[in-house]
This record gives sequence, C-alpha cells and structure tokens, in this order.
Amino acid sequence: MRTYAEKLIALSAAVLLAAPFALAQSNPDNSARNAYAGSVEAVPFTPGVRQLSLNEAIELGVKHNLALTLARLDQDTAHAEKLQLLNYLLPNISLHGEVGVHQYNLAAQGFGPGLISQFGIPPAEAARIPLITKANTRIGQINFSQALFTWSGWDGWRAAQANEKAAYYGKESALGLVILNVGTSYLKVIAASSEVDYAQSLLETDRTLLYQAHQKHLAGVAANLDELRARVAYQSQQQAVIAAKNQLEKNKIALNRQIGLAPEQQIQLTDVAPYSDLTAMPVDEALRTAYQNRQVYLGMKQRIVVAERERRAIRHERYPSLTFSGNYGVTGVAGLVYHGTFVAMGTLNIPIFHEAKFRGDADVA
Repeated sequence: MRTYAEKLIALSAAVLLAAPFALAQSNPDNSARNAYAGSVEAVPFTPGVRQLSLNEAIELGVKHNLALTLARLDQDTAHAEKLQLLNYLLPNISLHGEVGVHQYNLAAQGFGPGLISQFGIPPAEAARIPLITKANTRIGQINFSQALFTWSGWDGWRAAQANEKAAYYGKESALGLVILNVGTSYLKVIAASSEVDYAQSLLETDRTLLYQAHQKHLAGVAANLDELRARVAYQSQQQAVIAAKNQLEKNKIALNRQIGLAPEQQIQLTDVAPYSDLTAMPVDEALRTAYQNRQVYLGMKQRIVVAERERRAIRHERYPSLTFSGNYGVTGVAGLVYHGTFVAMGTLNIPIFHEAKFRGDADVA
C-alpha cells in the first residue's frame, strides 16, 4: 500500500499539473473555454496606431470571430448530412464498364467429350475440342436504383431538415452574440479609458495636495505627519493609475482577439459611447417578442423536433421497405457478337428479427 507521504506527493504533483489548466479556465477571455473570446485568421499587424470605429470592430468580429466560424461550419455540416440522406431517397444512376480475360475449365463444369457429342458433334471432333478455354469479355451497362417506400428513411430526411434549421438558428444566435460581445468589449475599452483619465485627474489633485502639505511643513504651520499622509495618498494614486492603464491595455487585447486583430496591434477608438433612454416595454410584450424572435429558443425547438423525428425513424425501422433496381447494357466476347442484357427487379425487405439493433437504436434515440 502507498504511504501517506507517497499519497501527499502524488496529490501535490496533481495540483501542480492542474494549476495552469485551472488558471486558464478562470480566465473569462480564454478562447479554449469561451469561443467568443477568440478569432481565426488574424489580420496582419500594421505599425502605428489603427483607428477603429464601432461598426468596423463589429464587421471584423463577424468575419473572424471563432464562435461564429464554428457555427457556420456546423450549419455546413448539417446541410451536408441532409444531402447524404436525400441521396438515399432520390434515384441513383451509375455507369459500369468491365473488361476481363477469363479462363474456363469445361471439364470441371461437367463438359466432356461424351456430353459434347450429344449436341450432334461427332465423337472424333468432340475429342479434339479443348476443355481449357479463354475468353476476352466486354460488359457495358447503366444501373438504376430507387427507394420506392422507406418510412424510416423519410423520417430521417425530415429530421435532417429540422437539424439544418436548428443549425441555422444556432448560427444566427452566434451572430447576435458576436455583435453583442464585440460592442460590449468596445464599450469596456471606452470605460477603461475614462477610468484612466479619472485616475490621472485624482493623481494631479493628490500631487497638488502633497505640494501644499510640503510647503506648510516647511513654513512650520503643519506637522510632518500631514505631509506623510499626503505622500502616501499620492503614491497610492500612482498605483491606481498604473492599474487603470493595465486594465485598459488588457481590454484592448481582449477586443483585438475577438475581432481578429493581432494582440500587439495598437488601436484607438474613434466612437464615443452614445447615450439614449431605452424605450419602455412591458414584460409581456418583451416575452412575446423573445418567443417569436429569440434564435436560441427557436433553435432549441428545432432540436426537439429533430429528436422526435429521429425517434420516430427508429420506430419505423421495423416496417417493410420497397426498392426497385435494374440495369441495361451489352455483354459479349471480343471479336464476336454482343448481346443486349437487362435486369428489372423489385425488392421487398421485411425485417423479421433484428431486436437487439432495434432496442439499441431506440434507447439511443
């Protein structure tokens, strides 16, 4: 058994290994945890300060934000899956060509001189016929197949349609969140810039108070303790200015990462924060509007439809299916006569016992 010391060492190692991951998760601007905080294909760095308006920031975010890019890929994937199911229901046409050299052993197939002579060939000539023959065959045909009735496949197709709608709503929801987040980050930079100006104003006030306290102390009308208090307040405000500037730079980097600019790109915001009173809206009207237009809610409704139709498709796997297949072409031996060939075949498939598969699919659905 492991001693308590060994367990303590193992626990300490686990904590040390997990610490960077925990720090990464605690960072709200970590794109590994929050895709809206990251972007793809960053805009190349340009020397100097880049002027950035709110509209330009939103346009860059819509173009480069990681979450919106992933949502677009999910929509493309849902559309591709729908096409795959559609191909299962639509007619399938293919061409087939074949060239081959075949060797046949007539004796192994039951042909011999005695059997050949029964076709009216004299025994002497039948004995000279080679029983090992070769043939160069040529085959060319067009194949056709069509699912005439498959209830499960039709339900799967309808589920794929609903899944594509859900992916569309997911993309639209991501678009709205990108606009909201980029706008919020833009305003945070403006707010942080105001905090820097405010902190610097307080610093100038503390500098003046320190100067007055120092002059009073030199004049002998104030104690040294008053000057010391003023100096401590001034130095504390210096730290506050440094913290405000650091926060401003962090907010700028977070904005750059959301919209695809290089983190080291210097930016200057050209829009100030507008202010206007919000139009009053009753709660009932707000809820009604949200139920009609909220993309997340509409997407979740479509996800429910997808789940219901997938479960229905699993239940209908027990039903018979009817398909038609056939082909038409020519077949012959090189240098000899070619003959036309065709196949027309309908297939009725009735599942008798696939209980384990059916129950497993039903549980998954």
